[in-house]
This record gives sequence, C-alpha cells and structure tokens, in this order.
Amino acid sequence: MKYITIINIAGGIIYAISIFIFVKGPNDYLLVPLLNSLYFIVTGLLGLYIAFKEFDLEFVFQGYKEIRQELKTGWEVFISIVAINTYTNTRIFAVGLLTSNTITGYYSIAEKICGVIQTFPLTALSQAIFPRLNRIFSRSKKRALELMHKIQYSATFAYLLAIPLIFFLSPLIVKLACGTQFPEVVIALKLLLLSLFFISANAFKVQYLLVCGRPDIYSRIHIGAALLGLPLIFIFIHYFSYLGAAAATITIEAIIFISTSQILYAITGKHQS
Repeated sequence: MKYITIINIAGGIIYAISIFIFVKGPNDYLLVPLLNSLYFIVTGLLGLYIAFKEFDLEFVFQGYKEIRQELKTGWEVFISIVAINTYTNTRIFAVGLLTSNTITGYYSIAEKICGVIQTFPLTALSQAIFPRLNRIFSRSKKRALELMHKIQYSATFAYLLAIPLIFFLSPLIVKLACGTQFPEVVIALKLLLLSLFFISANAFKVQYLLVCGRPDIYSRIHIGAALLGLPLIFIFIHYFSYLGAAAATITIEAIIFISTSQILYAITGKHQS
C-alpha cells in the first residue's frame, strides 16, 4: 500500500501540474487525453517495476483452468461494475438526448464537481480500507464488522457536517470551477449533494458484502438498481429536465442504501460472535 500511495500521489500531482503548464487554451484540448494516458502508462509501468524488483515476483503464463476460475470468481463483481456504470454513466447521455447541449453542460459540470467531493476522501479511503478489512475478517469476523461500522459511522458523520457547508458554498465552488457563475449548475450541484449523503452512508456497508464473501448479494443490489434506475432517469428527465437526472440519482442511491442496510443487518448477525 505504501508504494501504491506514493506512485498515485506523485503521479497525480505531476499530471495536475502538467495540465496547468501545457494546456493554455482551447487549441490544446488534445493534450488533456494525451497527458492522462501518459499518467496511467507511466504509473502502471513504474508499479510493475517495483512489484517485480521489490517483491521478487515473476511473470507466469496462466493456463485455461486458472483463467476460467478467475473469470468465474470475479464474474459477479464484474456484472456489478457493469450495472453501476450503466446507471451512473447514462445520466449525462440521457440529459444530452432529451435536452440541449447547454443544459447538458450545466448538469455535467455539477456531476463532475460532486464526483470530486465523493472521490476525495471517500473513494480513496474505501479503497485503502478494503484490503485491511479483508485481512481482519480472515482472523475475526466480529472485529471486522466492528471496524466496518466504526469507519462507516465516522464517514457518515463527516459528510453530514461537510454537505451543508458545501451546500451553502456551492455558488462560490461553481464560480471557482467555471470562472463565472451558473445558477443552473448550482441548483444541480445542491441536489446531487443529497445523493452524496446516501453514498457516503453506504460506502463501507456495501463494501462489506464483498469482504464477507457475498458478491452475489452485492451484484443483485446493483443490477436491481440499474434495472430500476435506467427507466427512472429517462422519465424524470422527460418531466423535470436536467434536474430530473439529479432527482433520479437521489432516488437510486437512497434505494441502494436502504436495501444494503436491511440485507447487511440480516446476514451479519452471525458475525457478532
């Protein structure tokens, strides 16, 4: 984890600085995907170099049975990721399909700002906690469950304090991000912050389903969310324009939160002892 942290932080800082140095106007737009690709290529190669050198790993060709077993083991998680991407990435597409380019731009900016707030620190923290939680679970299910609840309550409380502050500062945040004030972006951002509360209150709960070996339930929750969320997104946008996408997001994340909480409560009783 130490090497992963160093590589990602150093690479991210260099990437961000490079954007400010080399991208100076609209004509430099192609440099953005180029720098982004270089970031992933360089950090990936550096990670492989450290893995082989520091941990004495060797490259071994895998046989058909090993590949089949890995695909079988990770199939439910793969389907879950596809389902999650389906109802998250469809929102901007649906707004663009049912509204104008300008309105789509407003909503896209709001969603990206909300994504940054979610990524730092929630997504980063959940990725860092996951391997440790797995290790503790292999030794003590009760201790792992207690740690999950402790981290989850802390994250929920932190976002419960931060979200109202961000809500009131949203006009300033939008102005800093866009260079000017867009009331439409501010309204969408404020709505999306409500969905962020449900995401933060559920991040480690839903992760625990994977830790305790229930990827099947993890998969069903998100497949159900995708099946319900897709038509909901289009219906809400049809009636409420781009704000409908934000309202659909709140509804979907609230349903996932409620479903996960109820299911987790039902299956973790045996982990209490």
